[in-house]
Amino acid sequence: MEKWYKSEGENILKQIGIKKRQKILDFGCGSGVYSIVASKIVNSNGKIYALDKNRDKIKELKQKIISSDIKNIEVIKTSGEVNIPIESNNLDVVLIFDVFHLLNKTERNKLLKEVYRLLKKGGFLSYYATHIGSHDIDLDEVYMQMVKSHFTFKEKFQKPMVHWGSIEDGLIFNYYKI
Repeated sequence: MEKWYKSEGENILKQIGIKKRQKILDFGCGSGVYSIVASKIVNSNGKIYALDKNRDKIKELKQKIISSDIKNIEVIKTSGEVNIPIESNNLDVVLIFDVFHLLNKTERNKLLKEVYRLLKKGGFLSYYATHIGSHDIDLDEVYMQMVKSHFTFKEKFQKPMVHWGSIEDGLIFNYYKI
């Protein structure tokens, strides 16, 4: 795990398209695994919005931010609703990593509409697909939801990703707002 956090994770996020100066939303960030790694990449001229509804995970993330003296992560505590308090057409990337399966179909559709609103033209939604075949997650159906929400599939990656405190071989799909 230590190797992933210190170098491998950063390389993986760069490969999927995270760059300096970007504005990124980590939707359902939990304790901030991906928020923290992405904050290193976007540097001081970029910004990470780390959004979650779990009070304990948000508290844990805030402690990590303070102890690591991170200045470019803004933590957003939500009640679980899909209305995201960020200006329209403002983000370069939205990460939906290991959280889509926790939403029902109605919430997923609302989320995709909200993500489309938030992304700049040319921005992308990066989806780390977990719990495939359970929690009502079928990759063909997810693809159709993305297309119906006006996203265009661009690329797929298979990379070692953090899932439930361990490293797993994961599938990441990037969908663009054209």
